[in-house]
Amino acid sequence: MAECATRVFLTVGNVDPFDRLVQAFDEWILTRPADCTKEIVAQIGYGRYLPKNCPYVRFLPPLDYQKTFERAQFVVAHAGMGTIITAVELRKPLIVMPKLASLGEQRNDHQLATVREFRKLPFLQVAESEIELPQILNIAIEETAISNRFRSPESLGVEFQPSPTLINFVSDFVNQC
Repeated sequence: MAECATRVFLTVGNVDPFDRLVQAFDEWILTRPADCTKEIVAQIGYGRYLPKNCPYVRFLPPLDYQKTFERAQFVVAHAGMGTIITAVELRKPLIVMPKLASLGEQRNDHQLATVREFRKLPFLQVAESEIELPQILNIAIEETAISNRFRSPESLGVEFQPSPTLINFVSDFVNQC
């Protein structure tokens, strides 16, 4: 049996709520032994759904956010560029679920385009829906070394260098918005 006390950070970003992700994550916690979910932090933003099975905060100050991200063994998040870039910079395994415009979670489906582009990263796994999320979380939690789909570039023996062009492009875009 794999070691269970995995540190997981759930984050939904700073703009739009993502109740579908928060609720699916919260319900998944009920399926896990208590010792497997004792080190979970959820940053839920402005959402209406309040987790019942894990500690949560609406927002973390930037320094606390950074420390929580660094401490996590893996991160569960919306498919936001800021979160993906942070995972790349910190070499953190990342599970993302895109927000959908059709469900009113976003004004357009840019997060679907984001996951199409970034799903090839060796440490990023995409949950297409709240139905897929528990299975992906179970794989991540059960394998302490985190399976190939979740391993950081270093554990794969791959020299990974983020694209400075892409990071600059995204940073410029974010700063302009």
